[in-house]
Amino acid sequence: MKNIEVEVPADGADLVEEVLKEYSDDISKQEIEKDDNKYIEFNLTIDSPDIDALSEDLKGITDLDRGELTVRVLKQSAIIEKGKEAQGGSETLSVQEMYSKAISFATFTKASWMLIALASSIAAFGMILNNVIIVIGAMMIAPMLSPLIASSFGLVIGDRTLIQKSILYSAFSILFSILISFLITLPLPISANELMYMVSDPGLLPIALSLFVGAATSLTFMTEARETLAGVAVAIALVPPSAVAGMSLGMVDLDLFLNVMIVLVTNVISIILAGSLTFKFMGVAPSTYYRKKVSEEKLRTAVMVSVTSLLIISTPLAIVSYHNYQNVGVQNTVNNQITTHISGPIISKDIQIQRNTISIEIVAINASEEQNALKDSLDSSLDHDIALNVISVPANVTSYE
Repeated sequence: MKNIEVEVPADGADLVEEVLKEYSDDISKQEIEKDDNKYIEFNLTIDSPDIDALSEDLKGITDLDRGELTVRVLKQSAIIEKGKEAQGGSETLSVQEMYSKAISFATFTKASWMLIALASSIAAFGMILNNVIIVIGAMMIAPMLSPLIASSFGLVIGDRTLIQKSILYSAFSILFSILISFLITLPLPISANELMYMVSDPGLLPIALSLFVGAATSLTFMTEARETLAGVAVAIALVPPSAVAGMSLGMVDLDLFLNVMIVLVTNVISIILAGSLTFKFMGVAPSTYYRKKVSEEKLRTAVMVSVTSLLIISTPLAIVSYHNYQNVGVQNTVNNQITTHISGPIISKDIQIQRNTISIEIVAINASEEQNALKDSLDSSLDHDIALNVISVPANVTSYE
């Protein structure tokens, strides 16, 4: 249930009241003054799914001029009436409410830009210190959710202006984050560390994560709760890669920059694609025939471009991931065989796996007689050509009398 306020000039109040009575029996009204003119303010309670239909019927009153009718949707906690079952407020927003929300989400205020700068700075220092907790703190304050979810919504309802504005602001926010991270890194003598490599590692799992993030964000956008958590989810996919992208430019590490940009671009595409499809699945639809045609055209194009881009990017990633998976299996087999056949302490071992060959060098104590057995076992277990070199070091026994 939602509480609705409708303001209309006094001479058009009867027409508006007739429309309102079709949706609710619980209507109150009072006379107010607005711009030195008499207005009637109606107050009523209706079901959330009826808000869009009511809005369209009110817009259809031709006797009212543009700007004379105002509709406000207020949050309703609960309705308690004697002799009736209590009715709770609805968390699900109407399309009109979501549209108003998306318009505010599509742009940033000065405070938002400052939060992006602070989040990028904190993330950059977290990366420098190789501290995941600091990076998580940066995600908590980054307001980078807004334009992405607004663009997904705009694609579904067919609003060209909303789509263009939200995508533009999203691109600017990412570029701004990269710039801040670059400026922080520039004067510092740093090099890439384990956390940076982890964030910039392209693969299928980050794509899957971003698809889930986009879907979850769209669902939370449609309600009045848990938006902060959704913002953190989107920040996971955007803040760390943006920070690493700027830092890699400061370190003049082009390989790292290219890898993290692949991650960043696939994350953005995945979030918008999953968000749009989720809105569509949940029944969000344009309010006019024109917007419906624009929505179908834009959404079809966006889906085709997004899916094609993800396929182009994910295909080589899938091949690399498959080879890596195979290499992990081969490495485990080699390690197990070494543990089985080398009985003495192992000082060091180096395993290099290539397409058809495996080069193994082992330094162990008293292992000279075990090399042949290990080689035979590896040949029978694996299809690769095995180049095995076992260096046996004699044990030194020192006695003290």
